[in-house]
Amino acid sequence: MSNAGASIGRIALGIAGSVAGVYAGGATGYAVLPHGHCGCDDPGLAQALLGAAVGSVISAGVLSAIPTFQSTCSVPKRMISGILGAGTGALIGGVVGMIGRELGVGAGYLTGAAIGGGLFAERCGR
Repeated sequence: MSNAGASIGRIALGIAGSVAGVYAGGATGYAVLPHGHCGCDDPGLAQALLGAAVGSVISAGVLSAIPTFQSTCSVPKRMISGILGAGTGALIGGVVGMIGRELGVGAGYLTGAAIGGGLFAERCGR
């Protein structure tokens, strides 16, 4: 598979991982992290959002790193690279979403995580 094809494949997997990670991380954050008695409508919302943010980055990085394609890196090294890329992409995407306002912080964060995870995992060993 060509480098462009592998990059597109990894980004597509990063998108799937980012979306799945939002739901899995949000549910996990809500269930596991302690809730305070804030007197608000949903005392677990902050925990769910934190879990969703972390879950989307980890899932995007891991899922985009699983296929070998033509990479010379080991799977664990690609996963670390993918997670670092997803975190970097999420940060950049969130800032761009905040500045651009049309995109929105959440959409920018998820898109950045997916693209960053896929590209960093693909660049591993090159």
